[in-house]
Amino acid sequence: MDKEATLTEHKEIVRRNRMRQSKFWKWSTLALLVALIIVIYLNGFPSINERSKEKTAERAVAFINENLLAGFATASLTSVKEIDGLYLLDIDLVSNLSGESQNATLYVTKDGKLLFPSAIDISSFKYAAPVEEGTEDVSLEAADDPILGNPEAVLTIVEYSDFECPFCGEVYWTVKLVLEEYPEDVQFVYKNFLIESHTFAQKAAEAAECANLQGKFLAYHDILFQNQDALGIDDLKKYAADVGLDTELFTRCLDSGAMAEEVALDMSEGLQEGVSGTPTFFIGEQKIEGNQKFAAFQTIIEEGLAKIRQEANSSS
Repeated sequence: MDKEATLTEHKEIVRRNRMRQSKFWKWSTLALLVALIIVIYLNGFPSINERSKEKTAERAVAFINENLLAGFATASLTSVKEIDGLYLLDIDLVSNLSGESQNATLYVTKDGKLLFPSAIDISSFKYAAPVEEGTEDVSLEAADDPILGNPEAVLTIVEYSDFECPFCGEVYWTVKLVLEEYPEDVQFVYKNFLIESHTFAQKAAEAAECANLQGKFLAYHDILFQNQDALGIDDLKKYAADVGLDTELFTRCLDSGAMAEEVALDMSEGLQEGVSGTPTFFIGEQKIEGNQKFAAFQTIIEEGLAKIRQEANSSS
């Protein structure tokens, strides 16, 4: 056999040996993770009293070395930091057979009770609860709808509106007048009903719902109707700062579209109630459409309050 053939054969043997080592290391790493899950699932991670993150991390690594690696590899701690209520461990795994190393990350709870090899971020997941069969139509008094006025008021007016609608912008001042005239007796429940041709209405509605999550719907509602010619995304975020919202939370809410479902629910309710345009109001069983003047509201409100007082007197 000539020298060149001998050298080629030697290189092939070395290559095969390296591949065996590399494949072993890959499979051993996988086996480690599987074993880790099985052992912790069956036995749990031994709990400890509250300790520093360094002590907790060192103990977790010792647990891995003594119970999982069984001498074929060694785990060593590179760093540890706290993230979202857990300790994130950055470790190096070194094969005692081939000398190859591989980085891995593990998590351990701060109380030292649970150790697991990975975490799935579900912070942006929005659960859509299934609708049970036989559920009645959603009431106009649906929970969590924004309320303008006294939450304990005896008379409720349901308003379907659109922040880009010019008629809604005009009747906005009438609504304010009604609330000033009946501060104790009347409340408005605000619901979104978007007009398809209004480009900025969807995000404006979502923004108002995001503001409602922080308890600032009224202030945000007012600033939108007072600035109907400026409802772009940057404007909506600026208004959040203007009314004192947590702008980071607001931006995450708006950008994620988290309130789109709430807006769609309002639209669905409106269609069920026969709403076809904005603004539309329901005062008891009576429906008012369009930019009506204060007198139109006052007449129906007085009739409603009189009926409520009469029923209260007759039951006492």
